Amino acid sequence: MIRCHTWCARSHCGSVVSAGEGEACSRVGSSDVPVISSAVFPNSRIPLALGPDARDSASLHGSVAFGNAKKGLWVRQKAVVGWNEYVEFPEWGVKRLGAKVDTGAKTSALHVEGIKLLPRGRIEFLVVVHRTKRDRRIHVKTKIARRGRVKSSNGHFESRYFVKTRMLLGPVDKEIELSLVDRGNMLHRMLLGREALQGDFVVDVGRRHVQDL
Repeated sequence: MIRCHTWCARSHCGSVVSAGEGEACSRVGSSDVPVISSAVFPNSRIPLALGPDARDSASLHGSVAFGNAKKGLWVRQKAVVGWNEYVEFPEWGVKRLGAKVDTGAKTSALHVEGIKLLPRGRIEFLVVVHRTKRDRRIHVKTKIARRGRVKSSNGHFESRYFVKTRMLLGPVDKEIELSLVDRGNMLHRMLLGREALQGDFVVDVGRRHVQDL
């Protein structure tokens, strides 16, 4: 049994109730009432939701909730992102880096320059944070996560180094894996792929900067 204070998502009901799994707001008296919980999952500061199905779930503050009250399921709410968002890498001191959300790509890619291999499985590089202001670069030293082959946009496979770091995007704070690549001829400094999006985000392809930091 999951118990926490919850907020009824019905617009006409402003009551705060104490509800467990499968229970509903006593003022409405229906198990089909979407209920937003104050409980939070590890990667997200978005609350949980309990609702009759995905279509009728609550939509609050740039997020969408999924749940099924009839089956007694609690499912984490997911943040909505557009096709273009700003992200941060706090461990590297990178702020407001423009990223293209690409659900066609499995992995994420980051534009860097000056890659140098260091002893003990480490690597250093320069993160290019602005497309036209080339002097806006941040020097990073970090551990190599792995080396793998990636199919580039031109259809050819190439070998890349991968690193891991924390990413902040809207209410989500999670560790993601990035391949290091020269995207100097591309419009966007970064591609955000499916592995980084999975479990925490849903994409609205008709919008951009939904989660502007």
